[in-house]
Order: sequence, then C-alpha cells, then structure tokens
Amino acid sequence: MECTCEMRLTPLRRLLFGYAGVAALIVVIGVVTRTCTLHTASFGEADSFIRMNPIVTTKLGPIDATSLRSSKFEMCRQGGSCARFEITAIGHAARGVARVELHKGASGWEVTSARLILPNGETVLLK
Repeated sequence: MECTCEMRLTPLRRLLFGYAGVAALIVVIGVVTRTCTLHTASFGEADSFIRMNPIVTTKLGPIDATSLRSSKFEMCRQGGSCARFEITAIGHAARGVARVELHKGASGWEVTSARLILPNGETVLLK
C-alpha cells in the first residue's frame, strides 16, 4: 500500500511562515545592533580612560595598543546599563591588564571603577 499523503502548505500558511521569518529576522537584527552600539561606545570610553590615565602610562609607558580580553553587559541595580571590560594594555615598557567598570547614565558612559594588574601581580587602583 502506498501512502499518497503529502503535507502541503496553503498559500495562506506560506504567507504566515514568511511573515514569521521576517519578524524573527527583524528582532535578531535589533538585538545585534543594540549590543554592538552599547559595546562600541562603552569600550571606546574604557579604552580612552586607559590610554590617557597618567598612572597607566607611568607603570607601562605610553600605550601602543589595547586588546579586549572579555566583556560583560548587564542592567545596573540603580538603573541604566553597566559594562565590565578586561583589556590588555601594551605599553613601551610593559604590558598589563586593566579591569574597567562603566555605568551608562543620562550623559553617556562613565567609568565607575578601574584597576591595573601588572605583570608581577601587583594591582594598582586607577579609580
């Protein structure tokens, strides 16, 4: 006995599946865009803080390059967004790891705390 049962999509079902696919794609694009925007602005603030901090340049020398090791974004307890970065800073004299925490308020991203971990394990409070 042959089964001649076929699952056929009616034109209305095809249209609904098409709309669902487009809606899902729009949501994904929105989430990715928001994440990239948050990441770019907050990382830029953290990177500038490291490069222009006199304590960092005293310990590592003028900064040649930075490299993102890790990042985390979350909603802050006091409202708004918070970001944490672990950034490798490579200076003329040495290399270190900076851990920078930021909060996004009405005026933009602001560094709330930062510390520098030197190659010998010493931790220096930056803010």
